[in-house]
Amino acid sequence: MRTIAGIGARRYAALIPALMMLAAGCLFEPRDPETPTGDEGGDWIIPKSPKDVFLNLSTGLAAAGNSNYERSLADDFAFVPREQDRLQFPDGTFDNWTKEIEMEILDRIKGDYQGDRASQFGDENGAFPKEDIRV
Repeated sequence: MRTIAGIGARRYAALIPALMMLAAGCLFEPRDPETPTGDEGGDWIIPKSPKDVFLNLSTGLAAAGNSNYERSLADDFAFVPREQDRLQFPDGTFDNWTKEIEMEILDRIKGDYQGDRASQFGDENGAFPKEDIRV
């Protein structure tokens, strides 16, 4: 048989941890959020044309972070070099060149070249003369 005193003790036993948790909330205050130091990934352009993809790759290369560059590559990305480039390197250099390898190389480039990085896509004037051709 329960007594009134036994029920009261149980209530207090459950109430004490709840009060302690409430008191702890008063002891700790959240800090103010830090202001971002800069855009780590560059400005993202929603790709509507091949040129947009190249612009995202460029901003991804120039930025401290890799987000634009990585977002621009498909998960099943495979690098296929031009013939003249393939001939400059030992056989097998570009075999199985996946997105993971591309991102590792990008990290190495960014580590070796800490300053401004730029790329050029398109022709010698940076134009995309075949931009409107659908593939």
